[in-house]
Amino acid sequence: MMRSIQSLLCFLSVIIFFASCNKDELDAIYGRPDNLGAPIYQQLQERGNFKSMLAVIDKAGYKDILGKAGYWTLFAPNDEAFQVFLKERNLSSVDGLDKETAATIVRYSTLYNAYRKDNISTYESPERVLEPGKSFRKKSTYYDYVYELNGKKYLACNTNFLGYYLNDNNNKYVPIFTSQFFNTSGVSLNDYNSLFPGVAFSDFNVADASVKTADIVAENGIIHEIDKVIMPLKSIEQYLSSNPEYSEFKKLLDSNAFYFGDYRIQLRYKAVTGSTDTVLIKFYGGGLAFSPNNENYLSTGSSDAQSDAFTIAVPTNAQLLAYKETLLKDWEGKQLTASMRMNLINSHMWTRSMWPSKLNVTPNSLGEKATFATSNVLEKKLLSNGIFYGINKVQEANVFRTVYSKPYLNSRYQLQTRGLNRAIAKEITDPTLSFGLIMQSDDQFLNVGYSFSELNANYSWKNPATGATIINDVARDRFLRILNTTVFDNSFLNLSDFSGEGVLKGSKGEGEVEEYLYYNNNKLYAAGNLDSNTPVTVEKIENTVNGPVFYTSGTLLFSEKKLGTKIKELATSNPSSYKHFYDFLRQSTTIWRSDESMEGVGLGTEYTVFIPTNQAIEEAVKRGDLPGNTSTGVPTTNPSTVTDQEKVARFLLYHIVEKETIAPDGDPDKQDRMTTLFKDPDASEPDSYIYVTNQFKAMQILDATGKTANLIWSGSNKLADRALIHSIDRVLKAK
Repeated sequence: MMRSIQSLLCFLSVIIFFASCNKDELDAIYGRPDNLGAPIYQQLQERGNFKSMLAVIDKAGYKDILGKAGYWTLFAPNDEAFQVFLKERNLSSVDGLDKETAATIVRYSTLYNAYRKDNISTYESPERVLEPGKSFRKKSTYYDYVYELNGKKYLACNTNFLGYYLNDNNNKYVPIFTSQFFNTSGVSLNDYNSLFPGVAFSDFNVADASVKTADIVAENGIIHEIDKVIMPLKSIEQYLSSNPEYSEFKKLLDSNAFYFGDYRIQLRYKAVTGSTDTVLIKFYGGGLAFSPNNENYLSTGSSDAQSDAFTIAVPTNAQLLAYKETLLKDWEGKQLTASMRMNLINSHMWTRSMWPSKLNVTPNSLGEKATFATSNVLEKKLLSNGIFYGINKVQEANVFRTVYSKPYLNSRYQLQTRGLNRAIAKEITDPTLSFGLIMQSDDQFLNVGYSFSELNANYSWKNPATGATIINDVARDRFLRILNTTVFDNSFLNLSDFSGEGVLKGSKGEGEVEEYLYYNNNKLYAAGNLDSNTPVTVEKIENTVNGPVFYTSGTLLFSEKKLGTKIKELATSNPSSYKHFYDFLRQSTTIWRSDESMEGVGLGTEYTVFIPTNQAIEEAVKRGDLPGNTSTGVPTTNPSTVTDQEKVARFLLYHIVEKETIAPDGDPDKQDRMTTLFKDPDASEPDSYIYVTNQFKAMQILDATGKTANLIWSGSNKLADRALIHSIDRVLKAK
């Protein structure tokens, strides 16, 4: 007990000691600094030219918030600004404003955090790195809440993905422009003038208002005096909804809108309003680039909206309706598919700011540049979540203007479209690359046994010869092999029709090998068409931005025959060009097999065979390069000595290029050194090469001894299974 009393007396002594200290000394240490400005509300009172703003703050109920502790930025319109604002609304004083409007003005004019002029353009990145001059937007305290439409209540989604973040109110951003931003970001002052025509830039602008006095320091933040009352900008969705000239595009967007409920939102709404009405969150999905009602840019809860925003270019109703009609001219049912609709909308959406000065260089959400010009822009606006362009020309997606568009937009060619999507759609929708496309309809594929089951999601092939049907990866791979021959590289041929004669290099899908077509007088042949003598006939030609498209009758077919069999048939049909070579080949025990396949020639691999004519072989015999009568040149195609047998094997293999098909088409990728099948076991580098100079309808082949052979056009371009066979005028010799 005695200890407790002693402790109490000690404590009281300490209190008496501090109480006896000089009050001025304590204030010097702990008191409010003399140079600290009054809170924002009191500062406005002291300055005397913010009477209207003070009245608005009072009416909105924010006097207490702005008059006490905090950390805010307030863009405060002066009394002159309010005079203009009230006159535009036919009001004599602030008394005529309702409380909701007053609250809107205050909240949109107030930013979270205190920003001075020298740091308001600093981007506070999600990685917490400060980047001066990279920000042109800051989050305000204003946000739209539940709105009513057609008797139902909705809430805008605050993300581009399905879901709603409860801790984020989808706050609107205030656009802020400083000289530092223009000097650092690459955005020009002309961009600002273009978006806010007639507004003078004063070194520090907030939307279309100029800052008259910056950096008024307050106890609870920073005040910037502005010369105009700023109201919340509309979001992209809100602006589209308010302008009937763009209603057709709005319909497209709404066809990708989804609505969902969240019991937590429902509880919050009831707590705020007392209403039990159902509130649905509106979200735009279906693969769209972004939700046009989302104020948060790409990452909810992040700061990325400080430095960037969405962009949308919207065609007028008349332009869009006419374009849709063009897209659907060959589509049964005349309704856009989900894929078409998604591509049409996304081609008009940019997931970054496309400033007016960068109209022709900023890629959209599909990675494509604008196909409309500045002259097509009817209006441009900076909205709360992006930049808006109203245009009198539809932005053309690459899928709607390249060779791919013809099967894609035609309901009779959906099997070809499916195959292109699986294989090479990305390449052939690039308008900077040149292709040609041979149209093959669903019926054309069905005529040779190919189909696809949407129900089971598999390909099938019915063998026309046997009637047997296979439904597995083999059927798929067979179909894709034909599919790849429907597209050819037109970058060096620049063909507009098939009236002449030549060969075409097919484009290959991932993991595939390229195959060639032969054309002559508007007739097309893949290797299988030559085997069966069933050409594909060109019926009509249409042009696209990256090449011609050929509508045809008949179906492209690949060859089922072995390369050796094809050489055998050529020796029979054209003996002067091929017979001596074939006789050497069929009697070579090291290379020829009884099933007419060849040693070293595998399935699924590309080859080119250069076959010297009979005359060229006879000349080689006379030179002693091949076994036979050196006086007459008659070859000995079945020599008895090992030396001559090896000489023949070397000759045959050196005339076959492995893993490459080479045509006389001028292809720049099919030039210079080519590897042959001949391997020299005695050399440090066993591979043997020939050197090819490739021109249109001409080719020279340089051998290891420096001698040149020329391609003979009339006997060349013979298509085989993933191979080409050419006739040449000289025997090639390896060292």
